Amino acid sequence: MKTISINSIQNPKSVQEVLDEYYYGYQGQPSLKYLEESQKRWRKGNKNLSKTFSRRFRVVTAVEIGTQMYAAEMGGNEALAKERVVNELENLRNRENGGRETMYWLFHHIPEHLKRKR
Repeated sequence: MKTISINSIQNPKSVQEVLDEYYYGYQGQPSLKYLEESQKRWRKGNKNLSKTFSRRFRVVTAVEIGTQMYAAEMGGNEALAKERVVNELENLRNRENGGRETMYWLFHHIPEHLKRKR
């Protein structure tokens, strides 16, 4: 199998950046969603990339779960539901002193109601 070389966003600044990288790709590269669906082993052999993807995928999953959950409340409007989830996750990053938590922090603090049930 051909090895795929992927550059990821070094330090994403927002939930939207993580979503864009997953759904649309980064710097002209294929989307991570496409790679995940079409090339199941694209991360194999690259431990750092695999860990990075797994952490960021938590945010993608949270947005997908929240969008489904909130769309029902919003009359089926998925765009508004997605915006609500993105804002909810971004607001979690706000500190009382006015600062912001990093995206890395968010990767490890996804609210329970936005996690996939096992």
